[in-house]
Amino acid sequence: MTSPHDRSAPPSLLEPPIDRLPGVVPDDDDVLEDFAASARPWSHLPVPLSAPVTFALWMVVIASGGFSGWLVAVLSGAAPCEGFPCAVATLGGHPGLLLALAGSGAVLLMGVATVTRGLTRAGAPQLAVIVVATVAGIASLLGVAALLLVVALGMGLVGALFVFLVDRTS
Repeated sequence: MTSPHDRSAPPSLLEPPIDRLPGVVPDDDDVLEDFAASARPWSHLPVPLSAPVTFALWMVVIASGGFSGWLVAVLSGAAPCEGFPCAVATLGGHPGLLLALAGSGAVLLMGVATVTRGLTRAGAPQLAVIVVATVAGIASLLGVAALLLVVALGMGLVGALFVFLVDRTS
């Protein structure tokens, strides 16, 4: 029986270790720093956005743009804006602020759509603009969403009252 020390090593283990590419002579000792300096960052590579996300972004553009048009009409006096519904929709009578939010959100999203293939692909810088513009657009629509919620709750209450009265009389 032979001991493990008596065996001969394969020829590949007898060669010196590979510490550089054959034929390439590094100009300095810091190869990793050279590689990192020449590497392209991953943040600039565009990734696809899903179809539901793209659809939602375009809905924000349309809703913000339409709301901006209505706010311009309110500020110019062409559209009346009085009472509780207007106060809720304009978040307490601030149509100028909402116009700035809705308009900037819609314009930014339309602008970034030109470099993201219609909001279907985005790298990190474009995604940052998309997030900021979407937050601005949605924030401007919070008053409208609150008004729709109040209307839906009111209709639900009227429907429940109707069912209660019909059920009580039968």
